[in-house]
Amino acid sequence: MPQSTVNHLGETGARIAMQLRRHEERVTPAKVAVLGALTRADETPPHLTARELGAATAHLGIRLDEATVYRTLTRLEALGLVHAVAMNHTTRFGLDTPPHHHAVCDRCSALQVITAAQLDTLVASACALAEFSPGCRQAVTLNGVCGACAPPA
Repeated sequence: MPQSTVNHLGETGARIAMQLRRHEERVTPAKVAVLGALTRADETPPHLTARELGAATAHLGIRLDEATVYRTLTRLEALGLVHAVAMNHTTRFGLDTPPHHHAVCDRCSALQVITAAQLDTLVASACALAEFSPGCRQAVTLNGVCGACAPPA
């Protein structure tokens, strides 16, 4: 177990290690560092690219090469701990909790987080109209133009 990595992140590291163990997943420095960086990033820009995650883990004192970041993200996404948002020629990654959706500006790539509660009724109505039963993991990404990029009315 990467106890030094867990200790380095303090309470956040301990929570991450417990979360990985609940998924019966090995606790590795890369997983702890990536989840730790996303946990900290969740406070400001909610989603980061793999390159930004590499820089964020370095700021935490844990250097990971880009291939390791991508492998780790792939595994964490398979576990349902992380999700990817494809947007304007790049992919951003974020934590899967709390449940949320996304609005992406096609002009400036601004990403807005929409809480699941704000869209649950609409998603349920759309599924009913389509006679479709969504899985327990559902995500909606709205693409359009943000208020800053929209021409004045």
